[in-house]
Amino acid sequence: MSTTDSNSTYWRRKLDAFLHDNPGKALDIPNHELRALALRLKEQLDEQEYYDKEADFQASAADRLSFPHAGKLVAPFDARENPFHHPLDGSLSYRSDQRLTADLIDEISQGNRTHLDESDVRTDFIARWRFWRQWAPEHAPALAFFPADTRIPDHTIWNHMGLTSAFQGCLDRDPQNRPALLLFSIGPVQPLIEAARRIGDLWSGSYLLSYLASTALGAIAKTFGPDHVLFPSVWGQPLIDLQLRDIYQQGRVRSDQKETLWNQLWRDQGRSRQHFLLPSLPNRFLALLPASEAESFARHLESTVRQALLDIGKSVSDTLAPLKHADLGPGAFHPERLRPQLEATLEIAWRTLPLPVTIEEAESWGKDHLPDNANGGPHASLAALDRLRRMWSSIPNGHHTGYGMTNSATAWPVIFSLLSWALDAAKNTRLFDAWGEVPRWEFGKDREKDQLTGKEEIVLMVPEDAEAARDLSKCLGDDNPNLLRANERLGALTLVKRFWHLAYLQPTYGFRKEDFRMPDTHQLAKGLPFSTESGKDADDEGPGYIAALALDGDEMGKWISGEKTPPLRSQLHPKAVKYFEENLPADGSITAGEFLDAPRPLNPSFHLQFSEALANFGLYAASRIVEAHNGRLIYAGGDDVLALLPADQALACAADLRAAFRGEGDRLASLTRYWNAHDGTPVDGKKLFATSQRGFLRLHEDLAQGGALAGEPLKYDVIVPGPRADVSAGIAIGHARSPLQDLVRSARLAEKRAKADYRRGAVAVSIFKRSGEQVHWGAKWAADSGDAASGLTFLEQLLRHQEALKGRFAYKLMELLQVYLGNPDLHFADRTADCDPAFAENASAIVERELAHCLDRAGAKALIPGFTETFQAYWRGLDHRFESDPKDPSPPPPPSPQAIALDKLRDFFRLLQAYAWLARAEPTLPAHPSPPTTPPLP
Repeated sequence: MSTTDSNSTYWRRKLDAFLHDNPGKALDIPNHELRALALRLKEQLDEQEYYDKEADFQASAADRLSFPHAGKLVAPFDARENPFHHPLDGSLSYRSDQRLTADLIDEISQGNRTHLDESDVRTDFIARWRFWRQWAPEHAPALAFFPADTRIPDHTIWNHMGLTSAFQGCLDRDPQNRPALLLFSIGPVQPLIEAARRIGDLWSGSYLLSYLASTALGAIAKTFGPDHVLFPSVWGQPLIDLQLRDIYQQGRVRSDQKETLWNQLWRDQGRSRQHFLLPSLPNRFLALLPASEAESFARHLESTVRQALLDIGKSVSDTLAPLKHADLGPGAFHPERLRPQLEATLEIAWRTLPLPVTIEEAESWGKDHLPDNANGGPHASLAALDRLRRMWSSIPNGHHTGYGMTNSATAWPVIFSLLSWALDAAKNTRLFDAWGEVPRWEFGKDREKDQLTGKEEIVLMVPEDAEAARDLSKCLGDDNPNLLRANERLGALTLVKRFWHLAYLQPTYGFRKEDFRMPDTHQLAKGLPFSTESGKDADDEGPGYIAALALDGDEMGKWISGEKTPPLRSQLHPKAVKYFEENLPADGSITAGEFLDAPRPLNPSFHLQFSEALANFGLYAASRIVEAHNGRLIYAGGDDVLALLPADQALACAADLRAAFRGEGDRLASLTRYWNAHDGTPVDGKKLFATSQRGFLRLHEDLAQGGALAGEPLKYDVIVPGPRADVSAGIAIGHARSPLQDLVRSARLAEKRAKADYRRGAVAVSIFKRSGEQVHWGAKWAADSGDAASGLTFLEQLLRHQEALKGRFAYKLMELLQVYLGNPDLHFADRTADCDPAFAENASAIVERELAHCLDRAGAKALIPGFTETFQAYWRGLDHRFESDPKDPSPPPPPSPQAIALDKLRDFFRLLQAYAWLARAEPTLPAHPSPPTTPPLP
C-alpha cells in the first residue's frame, strides 16, 4: 500500500487509531470506548478503514506495566487530588482546579478538533495530530496533562493516541505486522558549527545541521506520519512545520475561512519568521517504522540528507557564478571543488532493529549482546524486564489478564538498549571512503586550506584589498558590503554557511533579508543583539567584551537510555502502590519494595515526553531568556544551548537558563524584556514568564499582545525536564575583537571543565584579557540554602556590594594570602610537601580572618557577618571535589590535608580574580593606566 497516494486507506486507518481514545478518557474509563466511538463516527469511516486493536495492545504494552485485571485495581483521576505525575520526577505533579466532566471534555474536543473541508486524507491526519492537541488545552488547560492510564499517570493521552497510530502504520505496512526501531545520527557536529568568523556564520552552521535533520524527519512525517518520530519531539517544532508547509497549505479548517493552516503558523511578523529560523533540532533521532521497510527507508533518509546538502551547495554555486567573470587573479576561484568537498562533509550513521516476536527472544538478544552492569549483574534493561516477569508471577492467579506478559513490546527497554549499543558501535568504527588513487603532492596559493577549518582546499580566495573585497560582496547581490572580507580563504562548507540563507532559504521559503539580521561582536558587546551588522571597526571606548555561553544537560545519555528514570513507586497512583504492597508477598519471587523502589521501566512515551520537555525549554524559554539579557541565541537543540551575550550578562543568563530547564519559575519572574526582531528595538515592562508549577513552564499573559505567537503556551502549561535534571555551563569571555571560533571553543571546554572538575551541575568561566592574562574558575550552581552554598553564591554577594568594597579589595586580599600558596617556582606537588600542616589545619580560619581584615579596611565592616557565613559555606562546599566516586571500583587514594587546603586556596584565588575583572566599571581595558598586577596563579 503506497502512502504517497493521499487517497489510500493507510491514513484513514491511522486516523481511526489516533481517535481510538477520547481526550477525557481518564474521567470516564467504563464508557471511554463509547465516547471515542462517538468522535470516530463523525469521520464516516468504512469498515476497511477501522484500525487494528493490536496497535493499541502494542502501544499499551510498551508504555505501561502488566497490570492486574481492571476489577482488581481501580485508580480514579481528578487532576487535583490524584493528578498527573511528572515523567522525570514523580515527586512533582501537575494539578488543576479546573472542574471538568467527561461530557464537557467531549464538547470541547468536538469544538476544537480540526475539521478540514478542503484537504486530502493525509493532510487530515497530520493536521489532526498537529492542531487538536494545541487547540484543546487553549480552552481547557488541564487537558494538556490528562493521563492515558490512571494507574500510572505519567504519560498523557495525547502520547498514547499518537503512539497507537504509529504502531498502526507499521502493522499496515509490514506483511508480518512487525514494527522496527530506527536510530539515526548526522555529523560532524562541531566542524559544522564552530568554524565561524562572524556571528552569522555561527548561526548559519547551527541552523544547517538542524535543517538537514529536519529533511530526514520531514521525509518520515510525509511518508509514514509525524507520529512515527519518538525522539526528538516534532510536535509543534517549527522546522518540521516548515518541512510540512506544502501539506498545511492544502487544508483549511472550514471552507469559509480564507486562511490555510500554514497561514495560521506563518505570520508576516519578524518574530514569526525568527521562530522558524531557530536551530532547534539535535542531530540524532529515533523513529518507529515497518520492519520490512526500515533498512531501505534508512538508506533513503541518508540519501535525502546528503542530497539536501548538495542542493544547498548548488544554490550557493549558482549565487557565486558571477565570480567566474570577476578579475580575481589566477587560482582564486575553484567552483569545481565545491561539490566534492560537500560530498565528503557528512558523517551519517544509523541502525535498525525489528521488535522481537516474543519477550523471550528479546531477553535472548539482550543476554547475548548487552554488557553486564558495573557490579557484574545483568544489564539494567534486562533487570527491568526480569522484575516485571517476577511481579507477574507473584500476584495472585485470579488477578491475571489474558494479555499479561505476552506482548513483545513489553521488552522496550531491552530493544532500545540493543539499538543504542549497535549505533554506538557503528559510529566508533568510523568508516570512510578511501581515495581511488593516490594523487601527487601539489602546493601553491591555489592549494591553501580553508582558514577556519584548516582542512579543505580553498574554493574562493578573497582579494587582499579591502575595497576589492567590498566590491566582490556587492557583485554577489547582498546588501552587506562586508559579506566577504579581505584575504579570506574559504572552502566549500564555509562558503555554504556564508551564503546559503540568501541563496537557498530566502527563495525557497519566502524569508526576507532582514530576517537574517545579525549584529557584529562590537554591537553585541553593547547589548544590541538585533542591530544590523555594520562591519565598521569599533573603537575601544565603552563595553568591548562579549561572552560565549555553552550550556549542556548533565547525563542526558543516561536519561535517554532509562538509567535515570524515577522510582516506579513515585509514578504510580496511590491505589496502585497499595495494590502491589498488599499483593506481592514477602516470600514471593519479588517483594513489593524491590519492585516499587526500582526505576520505572523505559518506555516510548518517556522518550516522547522527555524530548518534548527538552523542546519546550529550547523553543519557548531559551531564546527569550538570552534576549532578555541582550544576547543572541545561536542554537537550542534541546539540552544543548549556545549563545553570545554582553560579558556582564553571561552568569545571570546561565542561571536563568538553568531555572527554566528545571521549571523553577520564581527566578524567571523578574525578566521583562524582549526584542522586536524586525526593527531591532527592545520592548520593556512586559513579563515573559508566569510562575508555574515546578517542572512546568508557561508564558506570561503580557506577551499576548505581540510577544508570543499562536500556539505558544500562554493559556496552558508545558512540561520541562524538572529539578531532578540539571545542566552545566561554560562561559568564555573575551574582547569583541577575539576570534569568534576560539571563544566558542573555549566555552565548550569550560563546559566540559564544569562537568569534570566540579562534578556536573556547575558553571565554569574562562576570562581572556587583552593583556594576555587568563582567568579560569568554576563553581557549583548557587544552592537554595544551607551548607551547600557555592562559590557562585559568594561571588554574587561580592558583586552586589562591589561599590562598598572598592576596586582594590580583591587584589589586597590576594596579596595577603599569596604567602600561603608557597614558592611559585616550585611544582604544585613540591609546594604541597612544603606546606605547613598548621596552615592545612587552620586554612579556613586563616582565610576568613584575612577576608574580615580586608573588609574592615574597605570600610565594609557592616557586611562582615553575612560575608563570613557565606564564605564558610563556600569553603566547606569545596570538599565535594575531593570525594571519591562511590561507583568507582578502585578509587584513588585521598589527597593529603595540605593538598586539599592549597587546592581550596587556589580556587579562592580564581574566584577573586573573576570578581576583580567582573566588578570593573568598564569591561574594556583602558589605554591608561594599567590595572593592578594580579598575583601569579600557580
